[in-house]
Amino acid sequence: MYYLFYKVHNKDIAMIKFLIEAYENMMDISTIDRNLPKIQISCAKDYLDDCKAIIADLQTRFEMIKLDEPHDRSQGNY
Repeated sequence: MYYLFYKVHNKDIAMIKFLIEAYENMMDISTIDRNLPKIQISCAKDYLDDCKAIIADLQTRFEMIKLDEPHDRSQGNY
């Protein structure tokens, strides 16, 4: 898995989650810190280019600030 981290507005989390999870088995989303708010988007490495294109499109609709975090480990509490 490849992990991407973004700072977003709390009010946008539900819609971003809904749109990302529509791409079943390609991407998943977790809220890491609701106070920041910080989300983690998990992407299968085989679909990384597609995931980045989808995220770029989402960034035209929502304020999503990419955070400089390691891509090789999850920060989710599963």
